[in-house]
Amino acid sequence: PWGSTVVLCGSPEEVAEARLRLHRVGYEVAGALDIGNWIAAKQPVFSNEPIAPQELYRRMKDGSAPVIVDVRLPTEWMGLRIGNVLNMPLNQLSELSSKLDPAQPVTTVCNSAYRSSMGLGLLDRNGFKKVASMAGGGEAWITAGLPVLQPTAPGTAAAQPKRLVPLPDLIDPAQLKRMLMDLPGTFDLVDIRPTAHFSDYNLPGSRNVDVADLINNSVYLTGAGPLVIVDRDGSVALMAGGILAQKTARPIKVLFGGLSAYWNTAEMGEPVKAVPIAPGVPAAKPSIAPQTPDAPKKKSAGC
Repeated sequence: PWGSTVVLCGSPEEVAEARLRLHRVGYEVAGALDIGNWIAAKQPVFSNEPIAPQELYRRMKDGSAPVIVDVRLPTEWMGLRIGNVLNMPLNQLSELSSKLDPAQPVTTVCNSAYRSSMGLGLLDRNGFKKVASMAGGGEAWITAGLPVLQPTAPGTAAAQPKRLVPLPDLIDPAQLKRMLMDLPGTFDLVDIRPTAHFSDYNLPGSRNVDVADLINNSVYLTGAGPLVIVDRDGSVALMAGGILAQKTARPIKVLFGGLSAYWNTAEMGEPVKAVPIAPGVPAAKPSIAPQTPDAPKKKSAGC
């Protein structure tokens, strides 16, 4: 939960990577434990062997399957699932798992095995000893060609399942500049850099938002137009955009290359590499000449 004390456990390399990623989304790490030292001290460890989608499907067919718990959001579960499985969202799993028998084997599933792996720890803490996660998640299930349940219109055949991992749209600096000039007021622009960097240089109409608040505050999931996220180089914005894109149907857009690229292209006139997957933002043709925003101060994009 947000605000809880976080202690990391793993190899020094894993701890360093996890510390960096958690810091980017606002978590501070209280300490770290080298898993090698823990094992050398002969302390107890917990591990589980993931179950392959094909093996789980075989058990479902012959009646020997464990209790299968889908830890995704209810909207994800209703949209597509691997069969008649229980839905216990990860953020409610500790509470809802009290309805299950801890003596029964349980297998957790999600889209990619990320959330289901976290669910293992929650179930173990609640006294479940026979727990496993489906390897690769629903993506691996679909790739293996196994059947899924999804809503279909009456009288129509079920469509071939597709990868259901929503991603934010990438826009290049020229597209964002055109949006600022031609489409003001039709989208929300948030800048997730530190406040000092935002004060030094920012785009017209942008709002400085802490990345943790952006991810966890539901107010950003709704809006009449797209939500555009910018940061220094695009890396943290892409991560935050990916999380939000899985929570909402609202269009989420991320500035490719961040404000460093915007500064070099839109302000200094230097070209940058094209966006790999350009969603295309059509230029509007208003009946009156658009007003050009005031030029920002010529300062660095911050680092």
